[in-house]
Amino acid sequence: MAILKIHNKARGITYVYESESYWDKELKKPRAKRKLIGKIDPVTGEVVPCGKRGPNKKKTEEYQEGANYQELQKMQQKYQKSQEELTRTKLELSETKKQLSDVNRQNQKMAATIRKMRDLVAEN
Repeated sequence: MAILKIHNKARGITYVYESESYWDKELKKPRAKRKLIGKIDPVTGEVVPCGKRGPNKKKTEEYQEGANYQELQKMQQKYQKSQEELTRTKLELSETKKQLSDVNRQNQKMAATIRKMRDLVAEN
């Protein structure tokens, strides 16, 4: 008896079979009987029963809980990254506002200096 792993390219699933070889007297050549055991879970690499026996409900629930936990962790990591990015963006915005107010003050000073110069030129 042998265990076979056969990958279905169309579905991207690897199925696991139990294969038993025997001699076919009519055809006078070796043949094999296969029995589906299950499919390989891509996340954990474990064999998940399928076919007539169906999935093990207890393991399926554990898998779903684990998948939900992993999704939750990924979402939390994304949330933390977005919060850090938001904080950096707020700091950049405040620095840009300070620079803008400094430029506005300098602009007002220059405008006042230009008015004084125009008044002086107009008097002469």
